[in-house]
Amino acid sequence: MARVTIFDVAEAAGVSITTVSMVFNGKGKISTKTRQRVLAEAQRLGYVPSQKGPQKGKRRNRIALLVEEQSLEPQRDYFIAEVIRGIKQVVQARNYELETYVIPRSLSVRKQLPDPVLYREVRGVIILEGGDLSDSYVSEVYATGLPLVLADNFVYDKPIHSVTIDNMTGGFLVTRRLIEQGHRRVGFIRGSPKYKPLVERYLGYLHALEEAGIPYDPRLAPPRVAGGHYKGYYEMLTLLDLDDPPTAVFAVSDKCAVNALKAAQSRGVRIPQDVALFGFDDIPDAEASNPPISTVSIPKYELGLVAADHLFGLIDYGPRQPVRILLPTELVERGSSVAPCARSL
Repeated sequence: MARVTIFDVAEAAGVSITTVSMVFNGKGKISTKTRQRVLAEAQRLGYVPSQKGPQKGKRRNRIALLVEEQSLEPQRDYFIAEVIRGIKQVVQARNYELETYVIPRSLSVRKQLPDPVLYREVRGVIILEGGDLSDSYVSEVYATGLPLVLADNFVYDKPIHSVTIDNMTGGFLVTRRLIEQGHRRVGFIRGSPKYKPLVERYLGYLHALEEAGIPYDPRLAPPRVAGGHYKGYYEMLTLLDLDDPPTAVFAVSDKCAVNALKAAQSRGVRIPQDVALFGFDDIPDAEASNPPISTVSIPKYELGLVAADHLFGLIDYGPRQPVRILLPTELVERGSSVAPCARSL
């Protein structure tokens, strides 16, 4: 018979796993009614609390970094690796340990926290990106009462500190630049809506169109088709197959832009002679493409530095009014974006 877990008790009692943990560890303000319900369900299920709860001397100088599970390991994803490098710089300078936890989707859906976070055995937590680490999962971490900073993510309904890129302005600047070059049909390749930074880039695109007086054509921003190694590829084919295809395409990320370039080349469409192309993030693959892809440079390493530094401010001085720190972006124009040729106009 499978061992009864803290998740089973939380599900049966209709509460979070953080609440169950607080009940058995005597922490937090839990109502008598809720406490009795949790204990009753635990007894009914035969739940035996772990002996791993917080102990004197257990809470060492450790920082927990939570990252969603992706196709690439964190150290092999250039964007994530750079952010983590910045975080490590600050953490190690403070003589702390950084413990990275890759959270599989199965655990994020069940809102299952790493034990050192659940039992408050770390001094603070950084959650990098959102995605499968949804707002409800972030809320579970927030409920532990540990100092918490979100990096490249934010939530709308919780007073949580965050450090993000100014994605909306970046999306606006790309689109406005393409319009300044003479493009009037600017396509947009979307990302997954579960990543708020990507949604903000799309909003920047819409704002630039509105400012220029260009009507929004939903066909130029087709629904997302695929992710992983194919993100951006099939969306680019959809744009190229339009009766009146765009003369420029803004891809929500460099990964999408690289695949969009491959899709164009598979159709014999020349970049930038037939269609200009812009990405976002400034990763090495974009610069190494042929032609090199224009992009938006974002301070990835600095994102990690600022997030970690802000977390230590919370650890050292206690809670304060939550803020969202925005880091600036910069256009990087390369060979993939030029003014539309006379034939296209």
